Amino acid sequence: MNAVILPVPPDARQNAGTVYYLLTTRNIYIHNKAMMSVLYKNLILIGIIAFAATSSVFAGSVKPNTLLVWPDGKMPGTAAESDKWRGTSVSAVKNPTLELYKINSDAPTPLVIICPGGGYSGLAYDHEGKQVAEWINKLGMSAAILKYRVPRNPEGALMDIQRAIRLARANAKQWNAKPDKIAVIGFSAGANLCARASTNFLKSSYENVDEADSQSARPNLTCLIYPAYCDDQGNNTRWNGTKTNFDADLNTLYKLAKNLDVSKDSPPVFIAQSLDDKNYINSGLAYFLAAKKAGISANLHVFENGGHGYGLANAPKHAGKMYASWPELAENWFKSRGFIGK
Repeated sequence: MNAVILPVPPDARQNAGTVYYLLTTRNIYIHNKAMMSVLYKNLILIGIIAFAATSSVFAGSVKPNTLLVWPDGKMPGTAAESDKWRGTSVSAVKNPTLELYKINSDAPTPLVIICPGGGYSGLAYDHEGKQVAEWINKLGMSAAILKYRVPRNPEGALMDIQRAIRLARANAKQWNAKPDKIAVIGFSAGANLCARASTNFLKSSYENVDEADSQSARPNLTCLIYPAYCDDQGNNTRWNGTKTNFDADLNTLYKLAKNLDVSKDSPPVFIAQSLDDKNYINSGLAYFLAAKKAGISANLHVFENGGHGYGLANAPKHAGKMYASWPELAENWFKSRGFIGK
């Protein structure tokens, strides 16, 4: 009798809260039809048990839902004449939004507000927004991408992030979020915006527009990935056009930007930056030194290379690079702060 080739049952492996089925290349050779019938029945049973395990561990995320940050006609400050996209990036924002990526969970979960970078001239909405939201969901947290006001509207952007943090707390029950576990993560200029939100929360940048604005605008955690403009020279270069003196004394190089008031009440911070990120390396160092002086919990990871703008560093060209480990380091940091696994 000819041999019947049957694939080995898939292995059920757990990764980041989700059970995946990994098909192997091995095969079982069966020369007995009765034996084959019993084995097929057992494989079906294994599949049912594994599927049930998948459902109980993590049910995935729901379809993203886009919400307006401001009630109609009540947005303070100025904005662009229209919303404009250039491919997967945003070049102008008239109506700030939060794109909510909720995960399916019986219990409330932490929520992370994401601020893409773009020099306050645009937003790298895909690799510093959507991809980051999907990664955060895999870690077991809900996410919300903030489409804040650009171009060249840092005042409006600060209003938008303060409002977004307040909305997260005001809608915690509806969004199934923990109001005491609202984090912010930003990239480049988006990281600068997160730093501003983390150091200016005691003073509202706008007059209250509704009940949501009675909530605190202080994030519980701050994650800054290759931040920009947090050092005084870098901030002046961006907004005043002055030239950065990279040969200045250390006090000048690492002086904190005047619009950042790091204090003992500022949230714990995680910073990742690369040494060869010449124009912005001093930004992360300045914030870290100010955090150290203020006595708040601070983690600084400086990689020897990587440059600027690599997002999650998940593209093939980043494979094996030291800086590509920052998401794993950040995951461990979130765990240590009680945002994952509790």
